Amino acid sequence: MTQRFRSLVTCFVLSLAACGGAIQYDLRGTQLSPGSDGKLEAKIDTSRNVTQLDLRASNLTPPDRVLEGGTSYVVWTRQSHATPWMRLGALELTDEGRTGTALLTVSEVAFDLLVSVEATVDVASPSGKTVFEQRVQE
Repeated sequence: MTQRFRSLVTCFVLSLAACGGAIQYDLRGTQLSPGSDGKLEAKIDTSRNVTQLDLRASNLTPPDRVLEGGTSYVVWTRQSHATPWMRLGALELTDEGRTGTALLTVSEVAFDLLVSVEATVDVASPSGKTVFEQRVQE
């Protein structure tokens, strides 16, 4: 193996290590939807200060059974407890509201994530009907 080839291989391996890969989280439903399960994959890019999220939820309680008039599961983020929640998007529901998915991008690399039941997808703040909570960070 030549010295140049070894150097290229070393650079390649180090660049892969710097990326770190995706972080996987197993989400468990709160008391409002205790049978709910979620899988969250977070691809954190510290160089761009951005995180790509792939959220997949199953066994959800239909939204109208958690909140009267509930139609949606909305995803929220905040940088810390001292900052307000920001609406990120909503789960795309299938299976009569029992399964949901979302592909979302957050302009942060460390944040709290919350999924709540809401009457509409365009509400200004969470209803308090939280189904999932997770801190995302490297």
